[in-house]
Amino acid sequence: MLASTILLDTSKLNPRKGRCSSLDEETVDLLLSVSPRSLKIDKIYSEVHEAKKALGSLTCEELLRKDYKQYEARQVPYGISSVGIPLNDLVARAGSVPELQTKLCQFRTQRRLEVYIVMFAFRGDVHFERQLLVLGEDSAVYGPLARYLQSETELALEGFSLFPGVFTAQVGNISASRKVVQPLVQRFLDKVTG
Repeated sequence: MLASTILLDTSKLNPRKGRCSSLDEETVDLLLSVSPRSLKIDKIYSEVHEAKKALGSLTCEELLRKDYKQYEARQVPYGISSVGIPLNDLVARAGSVPELQTKLCQFRTQRRLEVYIVMFAFRGDVHFERQLLVLGEDSAVYGPLARYLQSETELALEGFSLFPGVFTAQVGNISASRKVVQPLVQRFLDKVTG
């Protein structure tokens, strides 16, 4: 089970995706060396990848919790959820744009987050796509953070607004996973809150 998480997070230890470290490779090798011989990387990855895509019965709240990680920058808590559907589909699961905004704010408040980010990664009509959503309690923090992320050429964000007080964007760089976005957020918050 531990190896499956690493395999999924690193696209099956694919160095071209820019999400795999030597520690990831060493850890998977170690875990597989103490696992039953029948376990193979391709089999583990394909089973977990298919299970990750099976999101049909999950509610909005369950999707936000499913792949959520929390961080802290100079005592400023922030969190990032990764969701495998487009933002419009999450709106549909919530019931409406205002209901989604309420659910996002509740999620942020329950975890006492200063900033909450939702990353959307999904297969679009033609190709793989990513979207990003940023909201927070203090517009003096999340507003500048959203502008900072928009200025980062590594992300190639194209901003659009779904509802007031929330920054949403199409991510032009489809390789920009949480492993790319989180260090940028950390660096910004360390600087601003320091």
